[in-house]
Amino acid sequence: PAVADLEELRALARETEIDFDELTRDVNAMLSETETCTVAEVLTRFPASQGVGSVVGLLALAAEQGTVDDDDESLTWRGLDGVTRTAVVSTHRFTGRIS
Repeated sequence: PAVADLEELRALARETEIDFDELTRDVNAMLSETETCTVAEVLTRFPASQGVGSVVGLLALAAEQGTVDDDDESLTWRGLDGVTRTAVVSTHRFTGRIS
């Protein structure tokens, strides 16, 4: 068997575990400057470091600690493979500091 490469293992762990601490910091940084912000606005300022994992994490945080509007918004991010992706979802809005 080959010796495991620590950096490859770290990358694999990062791809499979959503970094909610990073996402919380990003959202709260936005909210320190504005009253509300949407997931799309957060992704514009703080690109998805974990690809779709970051997107899913932001949507989950907003669904739990924010609001979901009837309007749609377009989310754009670069996947871990470098390909730009877009999804249209209900607007998820952060309305106050999250934890």
